[in-house]
Amino acid sequence: RLKTQPRWRLLAIDGANNAANIGSLIRTAACFGVTAVLLSEDCCDAWHRQAVRVSMGHVFRIPILRVPLAATLTSLRGDGLQVFSAIVDTHTKLLRDIREAPERWCLVVGNETRGVSEEVRQVSDTLLKFDMAPGVNSANVIVAAGVLLNGLREREGDAPW
Repeated sequence: RLKTQPRWRLLAIDGANNAANIGSLIRTAACFGVTAVLLSEDCCDAWHRQAVRVSMGHVFRIPILRVPLAATLTSLRGDGLQVFSAIVDTHTKLLRDIREAPERWCLVVGNETRGVSEEVRQVSDTLLKFDMAPGVNSANVIVAAGVLLNGLREREGDAPW
């Protein structure tokens, strides 16, 4: 069904292992009109009761797929998907430097401790971060996802929800 839609907004979760974080990420994805959520094979189960509760029922409204993440992103890139991976690094592109979001994009967020895996970084088009106050070098995964999803959504111009 996804391939028939002209616009894709995907959130991919790479290796997150906290059920409450999975639920919060799904709820955040719903807030920004995400088309589907991709879970890596080593991710916590989105159907864990805590994830379902924290998602406020959005697990029932957004397609959620457990996939071999790097291979799936590689395949979807062949259909025009642009992959942005949230990375805190000095050599990472800043969100403010992205002028326009493509019609088909995926934001990848990573494990709460290790971040996005090297395998997924290798298939990403852009490693992405956002500005933070001096002396602050990271945000929790839900905050990072919210800031970056909002930023990408705003860069779609007047695209419909």
